[in-house]
Amino acid sequence: KQWYQRRVAITAGQMGKNVLKIGYGKGVMSHRIWVGGLGSWTKASELEKEFDRFGKITKLDFNEGDYHAYVMFESLDAASSALSGMKGYPLGGPDHRITVDFADPGSPEHSNSRRKYDSEPMRSDTECSEEGAKRKSSVSKSSPKKRSASKSKNQKVESLSELCNRYPIAWKGSIVLKTNAFSVKLYLVGGDPAVAEKLLVNSSIGSIIRVTQRLKLEKQKLDQLNQKLVSAGVSGHCILVAMTSTQTSELPEDIQHRPLKHLLQYFIQKQAAGISTLEANDLQGVLHTFPPCDFSQSKLLKAAPSLNPEPSKEDYLVMILVKE
Repeated sequence: KQWYQRRVAITAGQMGKNVLKIGYGKGVMSHRIWVGGLGSWTKASELEKEFDRFGKITKLDFNEGDYHAYVMFESLDAASSALSGMKGYPLGGPDHRITVDFADPGSPEHSNSRRKYDSEPMRSDTECSEEGAKRKSSVSKSSPKKRSASKSKNQKVESLSELCNRYPIAWKGSIVLKTNAFSVKLYLVGGDPAVAEKLLVNSSIGSIIRVTQRLKLEKQKLDQLNQKLVSAGVSGHCILVAMTSTQTSELPEDIQHRPLKHLLQYFIQKQAAGISTLEANDLQGVLHTFPPCDFSQSKLLKAAPSLNPEPSKEDYLVMILVKE
């Protein structure tokens, strides 16, 4: 997740009139693998069975129903083989292909591990390589410097900002509604990271997302969106949380920056969500921007079950990006 934060931090910037974009370098190898693209169909026993083929697993960190898991191997060779062998693997059928990458051995875990393996403990931060330690401390300057890894595994996350500290920043820029702009950081908390990467980072939107339509918060409309999410599957959508950012984007002279709470108040007053269309090459998606409400809270809790069930009093938006 840290490599994703770095890439977005740089990509979101500009050099003159040019939008900066970067490619991927070689990640730091680790005994620990992050597995994304999971869902309600994924069982811990199935994960164990598929990854155990590559070598001895010392720890499997997964809450059934979550969108991701962590697999710790005894050897680096086993982890490397699993990374190569499981990229794009259809775990749960051809429509449910997973994403894998090396994970920081000291990064936060799920609030409740359903399965654990009794063996030697995980490496501490001081045992990580110097390069890995540098990577851990060099997250983009807009990201919080302190992580919530010290929290008890069984402790609920009390604030939304505390939760967001555990997830990567998928995009930074401004949401523009009419002549008003709201600077935000979008945290990827659920779904497929590739959807955010293709339609946010690699799209033509640069650092501006324009809200062009409204979606009424009516049962019929929300049921239709739920059907789209079911049809798209985990690999066809992602869940993001928008929080206030101090970084502002270059905007036309007729557009003014406003606090994020003004956008929340607008959507709540209109009893609606915002709609934005995103395009990248031949790919198209629809971004739904929700104020705090029963519907958005249910999606947020599904993506992040460790969150306090009561809606946060912070200024935030829940955004659902669906690939068309």
